[in-house]
Amino acid sequence: MSGIPGDESLNMEEVVFDPDFYHDKYPDLQNAFHHDNEKLRQHWHDNGIKEGRACSAVLDLKFYLEKYPDLQKEFGQDYTKVYNHYFQYGINENRRASVLFDPNYYRKANPSLSSLSTKQLIWHFINQGYRNGMKGSDGSCVLL
Repeated sequence: MSGIPGDESLNMEEVVFDPDFYHDKYPDLQNAFHHDNEKLRQHWHDNGIKEGRACSAVLDLKFYLEKYPDLQKEFGQDYTKVYNHYFQYGINENRRASVLFDPNYYRKANPSLSSLSTKQLIWHFINQGYRNGMKGSDGSCVLL
């Protein structure tokens, strides 16, 4: 599919962080940083990860931890470890990390994207799908 980067060129930590989403979700950040994307990104890395915040429609650390008992058992409330798990394993395991995005749903709902890797699906949803109102999940989520 043209215009979608290959896995090897995707820095998923950069792809997954959406400064507009992060700004809009948290009023305290709106007041502190307005729309300064670099300050928002810095806050995410310095504080947001440790607090278990959501940084995009794809990654909500509290959701991710609550959804998977194995992560709860392994990491407790250490959101930095949860964050690292998502990028080291969760993406490749097609784990759902947000109520707004389920890679399996998104792939099935958009047959033209079925050949994309999970990383490419995430890129597509953040850069095209979410911004254009495409549904990334069925809206429901059963926590295990």
